[in-house]
Amino acid sequence: MSLFEGHRFLIIQSSELSATKAENLKKQIISTGYNEDGGILIKRNSDLIPISNEKLVKVTLIVSNTIDFVEYQLAEELMIPVVRDAWVVDSIAANLIETLRSYSPDPKYFLSSVSICCAASICKGDKEALFSAVRSFGGIHTDHLSRRTTHLIALDTDDDICRMAIAFNQACERDVIAIVRPEWLLDSIISKRKLEEDKYRVGSKDRSPEPATSVLFKGRTFFLDDDFNISSRVSSSLKTLIEQHGGKVDSEDRANTYIGKYRAGDMYQLAIDEKWPIGNLNWLFWMLLHEEWITPGKIMLHYPYPREALEGMDRVVVSVTHYSGDSRLYLQQLVEIMGGTFTKNLRQFTTTHLLVAKPTGEKYKYAQEWNIKCLNHLWLEESYAKWELQDDSDPRYLKFGDQVDVAHAVGHTSLDVGLTSSQNTRIDSQNVSSSLEMPRKKAKPNSKPYNIVAILTGCDKEFSASDLRNLNKVGIKVVEQPTNSLNCIIAPGILRTEKFLKSLSKSPKYLLTPMFLIDVLATVHSHKLDDFEHFKPHIDKYDLSKHINFKKDPKMKEIFLDPSLGAQNIVNLIENSNSKLFESGDFCVSATIPGGPDLISSIVKSFGCRVCLIIDKKTKRLPKRVAATRYLLCEAKDQPLQNHFRKLAEKEHYRIVEWNWVVMSIFNTKLVDRFIIDEN
Repeated sequence: MSLFEGHRFLIIQSSELSATKAENLKKQIISTGYNEDGGILIKRNSDLIPISNEKLVKVTLIVSNTIDFVEYQLAEELMIPVVRDAWVVDSIAANLIETLRSYSPDPKYFLSSVSICCAASICKGDKEALFSAVRSFGGIHTDHLSRRTTHLIALDTDDDICRMAIAFNQACERDVIAIVRPEWLLDSIISKRKLEEDKYRVGSKDRSPEPATSVLFKGRTFFLDDDFNISSRVSSSLKTLIEQHGGKVDSEDRANTYIGKYRAGDMYQLAIDEKWPIGNLNWLFWMLLHEEWITPGKIMLHYPYPREALEGMDRVVVSVTHYSGDSRLYLQQLVEIMGGTFTKNLRQFTTTHLLVAKPTGEKYKYAQEWNIKCLNHLWLEESYAKWELQDDSDPRYLKFGDQVDVAHAVGHTSLDVGLTSSQNTRIDSQNVSSSLEMPRKKAKPNSKPYNIVAILTGCDKEFSASDLRNLNKVGIKVVEQPTNSLNCIIAPGILRTEKFLKSLSKSPKYLLTPMFLIDVLATVHSHKLDDFEHFKPHIDKYDLSKHINFKKDPKMKEIFLDPSLGAQNIVNLIENSNSKLFESGDFCVSATIPGGPDLISSIVKSFGCRVCLIIDKKTKRLPKRVAATRYLLCEAKDQPLQNHFRKLAEKEHYRIVEWNWVVMSIFNTKLVDRFIIDEN
């Protein structure tokens, strides 16, 4: 089977890709076993007569080192990938299909060489906004580090993904993965070019955007809804982007254009009533990229998404065949927004639908054998547009390849259905002047009742994505990993978990029981947001110290020096926990310590330890001591390692301590004198 099976090529001959190179490229493609009849067309870019739409729609890939050819604009509209000749060469060399986006010849996609990943310190709302931005300007994004990752976006380096990137860079002896603040990406978009990373390293505060200006948004005043749940650093950059292109960002009283994430909320309804243009961040970035105003509903993913999943979509598992590049990404986004599952591979007893661009290849063959429904993209697009799963036996959805005309090419379905505001809404283009003349309704202010960034650990109850969104509405942001902005730990008691211990290094203001979140959600569901402030649960009621029996709970004796102090122990924990507890020590951690040396080391480091070495009986020497005291952290019964350590550190000030010494020191916010095995 050829590497390029199913593809039909159009090679554009130009001054950047000579006739000789074009012919050689054709031979290279054929050398892989490619034998599609008429599957490779070669055309000069100087030919001003375009190939027919019927021929172009059959093309799956255009190879060109320039965008200066008459078919380019239509190819973009049809989501036909356009790549430089290097894509073919590199794919053959690697014997796999390389990422298409990285090979775009279009200079407006100035982030085509960029692949970003976000660290735990980036909140979900910022992550989604940054992903939309990099995708719009030609880059790619992943949830995990990969061989293609070029940039890791972070606010600090205090998480596993950052440590992994740092270790990888050290092993490579160069910064293969640049660890930068979100401002690097946002300022690059503001400047319309990829900026140097040096000024945007984590820990620095420098910025050097070079704003590109236009009058694209002249007369437009945007209202940015808070349902994106983005940070002030991202929202301020969006404001700068809009202002440098002639627009403004203001309150609902002065706005005439709405940008939001979901088709819900007071401001969304106000925008409908006022007949404002309504779009999302995809829409904003598309206009900035193309320097062109477009009606939001023309491209479905430019309009705010429904908040809830489509009924029945939770049972739908979709894979695709012969869709590539942006068309594949577009279909994946539709599936996931609707609440379905998108899979790369076809699975016999799992996959329910295969979207087919051409009825050829292994996926199509096995889908038929396994009785998986084979449909074209229209079934998915129209299900989204009408917000109702369409009849998958409709003959219109069973046409593939040449049977689908240009008018029904992928991405050409638009939102034009008059449904409720919580579903699809008919989109009508409105001019600014008519919007300004409409009467205004007052919307609620954007202030939130709480200002909490919380981490959950040890909780039996699971909170759904909908729960987390509702919590966010009232100012409670739940994060997965402890970051510098953390100010609350939510747990059923005082725990020795990794999350609980590391979170204490962030000097939290609150230690609360999970019932706090449960009661907040109950209040959100039973009252309007406008009235929430009057009925909101008071934080003091859920103080963890009020739910612990310090005298009778034996665990309290294991972690507090004086349990009889009762709630005062929690007060001390809140007032004095900090990230410098262990900065006076260099730690050697036993390779066989329960819990694992990597986990234990990461906890000690979160409290200020700068040198943390994993050792065993084969360790020949210790590095030069940086701090005042060297510690060995091991089990009390590990006498052989203790004796070995004594020989290595015989002339130094050292302590040999148990893991319980670390735990008790953390909970008492000072270095304790218990669980010390030996000291020199």
